[in-house]
Amino acid sequence: MTGKMIGVLILLLMIPLGHPQSAQAAVTPMFSLTSDDTNLTPVGGNKRIDIDVDGARDLIAYEFTLEYDPMLWEFVAATTDLAGYKATPLKELQADGIVTFAFAKIGKSAGENGSVHLGHVTLKAKAP
Repeated sequence: MTGKMIGVLILLLMIPLGHPQSAQAAVTPMFSLTSDDTNLTPVGGNKRIDIDVDGARDLIAYEFTLEYDPMLWEFVAATTDLAGYKATPLKELQADGIVTFAFAKIGKSAGENGSVHLGHVTLKAKAP
């Protein structure tokens, strides 16, 4: 009888523990805002800020809120560089120095995956 118990224990130890590889947690998308222009923006000049995501998985819509100093900057525009997406400013969520936009893909095409350049925001300098 102890021989059977040892055999069962050996079989149990041989069964792999844990989750199958396909059930591992998905990578969390990481959004970033960047500007390659490190120079000071002159008064009246525009600053472009790029919006990117790494680890996108079937991305069909996203929303972002930008907060800026209204004494230094004026919001000009937010645009998407993705084909088939439409951007809509959410007016009810705009305040002095805060603007929220939602981008949604129109149609039945597949979502975006991986590292994706989503679009950009343009601000105008009001003060040095």
